[in-house]
Amino acid sequence: MGTMAEVWVKKETLKKIIDVLDKKGEQGISLTISIADEMNKFQQNVDLFVNQTKDQQEAKTPRFYVANGGVFWSNSSPLVITKQMREEAKNGTYTKPVPQKVHSSDNSDLPF
Repeated sequence: MGTMAEVWVKKETLKKIIDVLDKKGEQGISLTISIADEMNKFQQNVDLFVNQTKDQQEAKTPRFYVANGGVFWSNSSPLVITKQMREEAKNGTYTKPVPQKVHSSDNSDLPF
């Protein structure tokens, strides 16, 4: 096993995703996990967001962020997991993610 990470998803975000899936008649959703080399000020380096099409990427459509979190264990470089991070993971004291507000560039009421 190379790396383990944890993300925290707000209940409101899950409800929004389910509502959009129901409106679109979809059975599921494809998500992207991004792991940065450096931690932010909240000790997070993992982002989880809805996949974008090539057209959305080229149009620089804002991402719909689902959750943030952090890597708490890795046996590979360059990720360096500290003893404190492992302890936080073990006892569940990670700093909860700060919600990020996303604005849609179209007139749709769907967030992604």
